[in-house]
Amino acid sequence: MTRESGKVVKDIHALPDGHARHGAVTASGTNVVVTAGAGTGKTSLLIDRILHLLTRGRDRLAMTQIVAVTFTNKAASELKLRMRHRLRLMKELATGRSPGSELHDYEIRSIRTLQETSGLTDEELAAVSDEAMREVERAHIETIHSFAGHLLRLYPVEAGVDPSFQEDDGTRFHEHFNHEWDQWLQRELDASGRRHDVWRRVLARYGLDDVKQLAQALTDELIPASGIRTSQQAITPHLRSWLATLRDRGRLLQERYQGTLKISRLLDAAVALLAGVETNGMLRSHDADEAVVLQQTIPTKTKAWTDEDHEEAKGLIKVAQAIARSGSESLWDAVQLLSPFVVHCRSSFVEKGLVSFNGLLARARGLLRDHPHVRAELKEQYQAIIVDEFQDTDPVQYEIILFLAEVAGSEARQWYHVQPAPGKLFIVGDPKQSIYAFRRADIEAYDTVVRDHVLAPAAKGERYALQGNFRTHAQLLDPVNRCCANVFPSTSVEGLQPPYEPLLPVPSDSLPLPHERMELRLVTLAQEDADAETSSRAEADALARWLRDDVLEKESLLVGGRAVPIRPRDVAILFRTFAHLRICLEAFRRYHLPCLADGEKHFYERQEVIDCSLVWRTLIDPRDELAAVGVLRSPYGGCSDVEIESIVQRGFLDDWAHESSLARLPPIFTILHSLHAATQAFPVPEAIQYVFQALPLAELAAASIDGEHALANVLKLRDVMLALAVRSGLTLREIVRQVGQWVDDPPDEGERPLVEEGLTSQGPGGAIRLLTIHKAKGLEFPMVVVAGLHRDVDHHKASVWTSHDWLTDTIGLRLGEAADLGGIFLETKVAERQRAEQVRLLYVAMTRAQRRLVLSAALHGQGTTRKGTLLSLVARGLDLDVPAMVEAAQEQSQCDHLVGNVAVTTTVVPAHQP
Repeated sequence: MTRESGKVVKDIHALPDGHARHGAVTASGTNVVVTAGAGTGKTSLLIDRILHLLTRGRDRLAMTQIVAVTFTNKAASELKLRMRHRLRLMKELATGRSPGSELHDYEIRSIRTLQETSGLTDEELAAVSDEAMREVERAHIETIHSFAGHLLRLYPVEAGVDPSFQEDDGTRFHEHFNHEWDQWLQRELDASGRRHDVWRRVLARYGLDDVKQLAQALTDELIPASGIRTSQQAITPHLRSWLATLRDRGRLLQERYQGTLKISRLLDAAVALLAGVETNGMLRSHDADEAVVLQQTIPTKTKAWTDEDHEEAKGLIKVAQAIARSGSESLWDAVQLLSPFVVHCRSSFVEKGLVSFNGLLARARGLLRDHPHVRAELKEQYQAIIVDEFQDTDPVQYEIILFLAEVAGSEARQWYHVQPAPGKLFIVGDPKQSIYAFRRADIEAYDTVVRDHVLAPAAKGERYALQGNFRTHAQLLDPVNRCCANVFPSTSVEGLQPPYEPLLPVPSDSLPLPHERMELRLVTLAQEDADAETSSRAEADALARWLRDDVLEKESLLVGGRAVPIRPRDVAILFRTFAHLRICLEAFRRYHLPCLADGEKHFYERQEVIDCSLVWRTLIDPRDELAAVGVLRSPYGGCSDVEIESIVQRGFLDDWAHESSLARLPPIFTILHSLHAATQAFPVPEAIQYVFQALPLAELAAASIDGEHALANVLKLRDVMLALAVRSGLTLREIVRQVGQWVDDPPDEGERPLVEEGLTSQGPGGAIRLLTIHKAKGLEFPMVVVAGLHRDVDHHKASVWTSHDWLTDTIGLRLGEAADLGGIFLETKVAERQRAEQVRLLYVAMTRAQRRLVLSAALHGQGTTRKGTLLSLVARGLDLDVPAMVEAAQEQSQCDHLVGNVAVTTTVVPAHQP
């Protein structure tokens, strides 16, 4: 916060939110909730708060009495690094050695203010600094998962874990599950199995792979095991209340729109079915007539209906349709079959001395909830709990935090009865940036915990808002604020969406350059029938050409107060999804733009990983003809489909290791034949290293379109195989088989960041970063392009799905077309949250830019914007008439104009272009 984006702050009270910052840092005897907008310097606030706790007179704490929970390991490392820097500065000031640098001016003033408030002498301040420096590495500045692991190791007996347990990244459980499943299934289906009749009913409706997928989903330790058996047996009060609410809303619509229209008949059937299920807890035989009516499609809106009422009616009818076709009886059969296996699979994994990622949270929560003496000891040990990114915290983490913050002498059995001790909690977050629902972040849970616990009257809670933005200049913040104020609600929608709090620019000595602004670039296709893929390729091509011809090294940004030509490393391209990122990556490669793509959780689906797996399979088993065909098609074989067909028809793969066949196959097969024999002479780890050195796996990956990124993934595959060899004692054949299984059924595994291999050299100008909006959260870049605003959001429903709603304690299940009532409720709830999260995604994307923000989209036809896209939000937020812009551009191929202080460029792409 001392120098952010060229802004130097000398006094906290000079900031537009200075009083709120000072109040949050120095609050005493009250719990604190800080809403920190984007770019408001919350890391500095966290450091100031920790220093206040260390120096507050007789009530000061030691570092080891403070828990600071961060969202990522990177954030924890940065916080520790900056804490050490501030403590060193504190020691220098206390001993009379001032650095005398403008960069330290704010920090010096902050330390002196803390010293005055605490009344500490210079000698006492130096002593505090020395003690904190010694303890900072032992302090609990870490992620909640690391902290949970620490708690389990402190109390292994009570937690039910091995004292020396290892944390699993997911790969070991994948192996464990497959092994346990095969053994259990064999026992269930052989002649001695006792539940053949239930299995027949289940397998008559579902495939065995789907049943296996449901079993694996249920082994997640965040799904309460006790609730799995009971979730199908009775309708819960909460679900009954939900159905009653839907029924009443439907009756209001019936009164408003009485008639014989098709949608009215569907609505009548939906209300009748919802009322019946709410009363009886299940479909009755005489609900059949309603179920038949509900098989019809929902008609489009007529003039008699308002948009809002039609949308609400559609939602009610869709819920009723889902209930009518739910088939929950067969789902209940599957759950009965799987429940004993799920319990055994979980417990046997822990007995091996392993704990899953989610298991850390579930067991730490259970440790604190179920063992009052453990909770009492830990409450005494940890006197202050600081939590960063509270809005994206898994609700189970809320339970851990609340139990630790509980008032002394209390032993609440459930989290919702916990009363936090005043002054123990310091919560920092921003609900406007809550975008991790897919990782179980729950904004409704956030609102509930903050309102009913942290800010409850008994907890003496106070709320502060950070709005002073250090990242972005006023000329850019103005349209960002205007857009977001129009798409966020004016008042809070409890449990769904917060109101917008504008970002206030921190004063700067330098004025922005002409191009340091917000821009909207629209590419419109002349062809009426262009699909989303064609439109996205046209947009990517236009972006690449524009960056190469008009921007890089031609336009400038302010850096350190002086104009500097824009380099590739100054630019980040953000995307809603990884699929669109790859389209843009291809275009950038064609235009020879240096770029790096940050990977998502699709490591085993990467082409270079699949190709390497096929090479290994062919090496280990020359009879694996399918793998050999894959090698022929890969860069290692380099054969066309016609050549492969000829090779197969002439039988060269029947016994490709024979000398006569090798002579007619690509050279890779001769190398594989020699390696097949050579690897027999090496221990497994050495054999893996030998093959990776002998084959051009890395070289061909580096030469691919993804270059260094593909190389990094090949090297990661090598490391994965080596880790399997060292830790599990598997044979080489078993390791290759395991990798092949992961390729066929990919676990949640991320690609290797390039910085891990030092593979970021792209010349003196660096490289353009391509990453998703989720990956960009917490980062900032001089110039940001948010691409693909026109693309629909793909909320594809998984065919097999389980979820647990923390607030209502509802378990939801889906298996193919069958879903239980909890599953239908949660799917409805998730869909509503996803619509709200779109607005927050736009806010996060628009607030990553320091100097220049470009919004990009592609259109076709008349330029209509599809509802629910980010472009529709931008058009609403900035009051843009997109069809009029497209019409103006079609007359002259390109149109440039200003809308307020937003520069809009609309370009027409002829039908023959990409």
